Amino acid sequence: RLVVELGKTSQGTLGRVVLRRGRHRVRAILFANATGMISLPAIKWCQEQEITIVVADGPRLLCTIPADWSRFEVRKAQLTCDDEKRCAVARALIGERLRRAEQNLTRLPKGEGAAPVIRACLDALEQAQSLDELRGIEGEASAAYWSAWAGLRLQAPGDFSEPFQKRNSPRNRKGGPRPAMHPINALLNAAYAVTLTRLVPHIVAQGLDPAFGLLHATRKGPLALALDCLEPVRPLVDRILLDF
Repeated sequence: RLVVELGKTSQGTLGRVVLRRGRHRVRAILFANATGMISLPAIKWCQEQEITIVVADGPRLLCTIPADWSRFEVRKAQLTCDDEKRCAVARALIGERLRRAEQNLTRLPKGEGAAPVIRACLDALEQAQSLDELRGIEGEASAAYWSAWAGLRLQAPGDFSEPFQKRNSPRNRKGGPRPAMHPINALLNAAYAVTLTRLVPHIVAQGLDPAFGLLHATRKGPLALALDCLEPVRPLVDRILLDF
């Protein structure tokens, strides 16, 4: 058996989980940071039980691979995915993002004006035949969505009372959102970054390569597949900020 303690506080242990050999359904154990401990016998037990161990510490990851390498086929399928399958996945990711973004429009200053654009983009997704078309549709919908934020004020003291103007940073020559020049953009950037670091270990635990994307371009540096998976989650993060 394997005993997992879920952390300790001044009030005592948060919880205790006992996994018994052959009687659990655990695929992965995630350490949210590098402050925990695991013994060598525990690592060996997890290897025998085909449990992936992932330690996330900011952008760095430590990950074990089950002893029988049974998920090699998963990564192989990812790396050899053809354009038709990539388009299907990208269409699903973008569609879910736009549907969730559409739900946020009622809470935004100019949401009424953006709604027809996002609805039209959702309809156009079904007709798109290439990744470039899908990216173009996503870009059009994203522009409309962020235009709906213009004039938004958070109910908080200080600079938060300044109205939101646009998602792009005036100091970014490529039109990106960093560095943030408005508190709302700073909060969004931070929230997306935290969410991304939480997604990566789960992607790795499924046997996938987080750097090989289907929608986002695969290049040195960015975690393309993690960014793909972040797309439908972004509006949920936005909703948390709108509740701030």
